[in-house]
Amino acid sequence: MRRRKAVHSRKKRRRICRVVAVLLVLSVLTAVTLVQMRPVVLRYAQTVGKRILLNAANEAVVQVLSELGTDYTDIVQLATDGEGRVTSLQINAVTVNLLKSRISLAIAEAVAAQESYQLAIPLGTFLGSEYTAGLGPRISFSMQLTAHSVVNIESAFEEAGLNQVEHRILLQIQSTGRLVLRGATDVLTVDSSALVAETVIVGVTPDAFTNVIETPASDTAGLINDYGAVSESP
Repeated sequence: MRRRKAVHSRKKRRRICRVVAVLLVLSVLTAVTLVQMRPVVLRYAQTVGKRILLNAANEAVVQVLSELGTDYTDIVQLATDGEGRVTSLQINAVTVNLLKSRISLAIAEAVAAQESYQLAIPLGTFLGSEYTAGLGPRISFSMQLTAHSVVNIESAFEEAGLNQVEHRILLQIQSTGRLVLRGATDVLTVDSSALVAETVIVGVTPDAFTNVIETPASDTAGLINDYGAVSESP
C-alpha cells in the first residue's frame, strides 16, 4: 500500500515538473516573440502617430481660420504714401498671437480626444519577409499619444510680374508627440505648413525698361537693348 502511494506520488511530481517545464518554455518563447515583435509594432505606431499629428494640425488650421474668419487685412496693415504706393507692412501681433494659441490648443485637443488608439498589424508582417507582409490575421495593439505644438508665422515675398510682388502669410507648425506603448515609449516630431492669406502688391509700372543680354564672348553685359527709353538731347 505504501509502495503504491509512493509510486503515485512520484508520478504526480513528474506531471507537475512537466507542466512547469512546458510553462517555462512557453514563457521563454512568448518573451522572445515579444522582443522580436516590438520593433515592428513601434514602427507601425510611429507611422500612425505621425499621421494623427499631421491630420490634427491640418484640421486645426481649417477649424480656427473658419471660426475667426481671418483674412489678409486682419493680419497685415499696408502703409502707403500720398500717391498710393506701398511703403511698409506691419503685422498685427494680436491677431497673430491669437491664431498661434488657438491652433496649438486645437491640435492638442484633437489628439487628446481619444484616450487610446488601436493598431492592427497582420501576423505575416512579423515574419520579416516581403512575401508575407500584410498577410494573415491582424493582431491588435493599443497605444496612447499626447501632443504639443509650436506655431510660427512666416512672411514670404515672391515676384509675381513686372513691378508686382506676391505676399504670403504662412503658418509653420511643429507638432511633437509622446507615444506610449506597452513596454516602449517614443517621441515623434511632425512639421507642416499652411497658407493663411496672400495678396499681390502692385507698384508703379515704369515708362521704360532695359533688357540686358549676356554674350558668351564677353564678361560684361555684352548687348543692351533699350525699350522706350529716350535720352534727353543736350
